[in-house]
Amino acid sequence: MATNNANESAVNHDVTAIVLCGGSGRRLGGRDKPLIEVGGQTLVERVISRILPQVDSLVLSCRQNTAGYAHLGYPVVTDRLDDGGPLAGIEAALGQIATRFAVICPGDAPAFPADLVAMLYAGMTDSGVVYARHGRNDQFLFMLIHRDLQKNLHTWLKRGGRKVGDWLHEQGAVAVDFPAAARFDNINLPEDLQRWCDETPNT
Repeated sequence: MATNNANESAVNHDVTAIVLCGGSGRRLGGRDKPLIEVGGQTLVERVISRILPQVDSLVLSCRQNTAGYAHLGYPVVTDRLDDGGPLAGIEAALGQIATRFAVICPGDAPAFPADLVAMLYAGMTDSGVVYARHGRNDQFLFMLIHRDLQKNLHTWLKRGGRKVGDWLHEQGAVAVDFPAAARFDNINLPEDLQRWCDETPNT
């Protein structure tokens, strides 16, 4: 057991969490999704509490409303490139981390696996980036990425690249399969929000 703890500690100290909080929330009436409260906590607070035990440090990547996230007490990084989608947020945040790797997770998906980082880390290849797969579904925004890929990503965005899956495939990224019981669902629609409210007791 001591060996397992040591291995987990080594992984944690090699990884920073980048929590993506840049979505527009159009399907929820323009609401800032990670700041929606469910069961007494905002979605991003739930994401933070779930990812923190798995990492050394954490930054929040925001395209707007930085003041809305600053009170959480973590560094807030804004996009350097316009209209770059999630990859622009990742690119900017990679320049702010001290660890070799960053784990990416959306700020509106609070039920991802408690061993997300360990499984992605174990699946890392020479490409420097891996992502989660759940059944037949690729979960591109749950990825582990080496910070040295920032320059590559910056160049790709500057030449017009936008789709996360396209960039991952260009890097030769490998999917790491997660068990069927794992959850990666996020809040996109009003019915998603209602389901979370129904499932989550007040705290």
